[in-house]
Amino acid sequence: MVLKAMAYLRICVWLTHMLMLHLIIGLEIAALGQTRWFRQGEGSTSWEGGILRPTPDSHHFSDDKSYHEYWEDCENGRVDSSVSIGQCRTFHKLYASGVIMILFSSISMFMLVATILIIYLDMFTKIKILWFSVLTYWISLLFYFFAVILWHGLTWCVYEDHCKHLDWGYDKRYRAHTCAEEGATIALSTLLFHGVATIFYTVTYLGAKKMVKKQDEQSKIETEVVERIDLENHAAKEKEIFMET
Repeated sequence: MVLKAMAYLRICVWLTHMLMLHLIIGLEIAALGQTRWFRQGEGSTSWEGGILRPTPDSHHFSDDKSYHEYWEDCENGRVDSSVSIGQCRTFHKLYASGVIMILFSSISMFMLVATILIIYLDMFTKIKILWFSVLTYWISLLFYFFAVILWHGLTWCVYEDHCKHLDWGYDKRYRAHTCAEEGATIALSTLLFHGVATIFYTVTYLGAKKMVKKQDEQSKIETEVVERIDLENHAAKEKEIFMET
């Protein structure tokens, strides 16, 4: 009865981990799919953007062009005098941070998929490399951590209700902070959940490993006791036969 309960508990725990892994992948995809990652400015200077291009309803910039294209226009002098150096620098940082976010998130999700496959192999085949899943889980978290942190750092992203009014005319080299919107918020929340899930998985694995080791030691002790009893019984039987003869 106890063994059945333990087996049922083990299945429930690993199913929970599988659910969490799929949820993290879904959240990372959802974050990348958001069109609004940030907003900048206030009032007439306000505009919004996604990972690689402005949103369709931005006041100042068209979503027909990506940040990379805007940056190339700046580099090649294809912008009018109303576009400042600060704006051009903003496009450069937004493009670089967007590429990093997509690349590192993709690697993170690939590692999560690898973790899922390793768990499946451990549960349903004779291939036992579950320890490797802990490594891939942490690698996934590490890449997503750098993706989120670098994006926030390069874009100067802050979590404020009101972004500062952009004053491009005051300082042409001025580059303003961005204010987080849905995409950035989902990404940061996913990072926190990813961290908790990774720690939970590691603790579960180490606990299961310790339990298996303890069971093996107990089984070894029981086997030694049985063997010792068998030897004593065999010796007693031989002694009895010898005494009868």
